[in-house]
Amino acid sequence: MKITSLLQDEKFNVIFSFLLGVGLICILRPMCDGKECVTWKPPAEKDFDKFVYRLADKCYSFQTKVVQCPATGAIEAFQSEFARRPPRAAV
Repeated sequence: MKITSLLQDEKFNVIFSFLLGVGLICILRPMCDGKECVTWKPPAEKDFDKFVYRLADKCYSFQTKVVQCPATGAIEAFQSEFARRPPRAAV
C-alpha cells in the first residue's frame, strides 16, 4: 500500500521524471568534444596499393615496399600495438 500511494504522489512523479531525464541525458550525451570525438585509423596495409587518398588539395597513391631497417632513425610507431597481440595459431 505504501508504494502505490508513493507512485500516485504528484511530488514524487515530478522528482522521478526529473531524475530519469537527467539519467537519460548522461547516457546519451557524447563524452568528447571537437577533435577528441574523431578516431583516426590508418588504412589497412592490403588497401594501400588499391586506393587513391586525398589529403587537403592533393591526391596520393601509395605502394608498399619492404626495406631493410636502418641502424638509427627508424620510427617504431606501432611497436607496442604488435607486442600485445597473441601469436597466431598454426593452420
